Amino acid sequence: MARSVVRERQGSQLGLEQTREARLLVFSFPIEVRHKVIELPPHRLSSRAAAPGALQ
Repeated sequence: MARSVVRERQGSQLGLEQTREARLLVFSFPIEVRHKVIELPPHRLSSRAAAPGALQ
């Protein structure tokens, strides 16, 4: 993982953006994934891939 950033937070929910670079032979391209994460204390997290601005 090249970068992992919390973009927004609302109580126990947060919007997380992760980026990395994929390489295939001499080619490389960036991969960006956005997650909607719900914290369920004390022992659980729930995460789903989400579209930009999907934290509700």
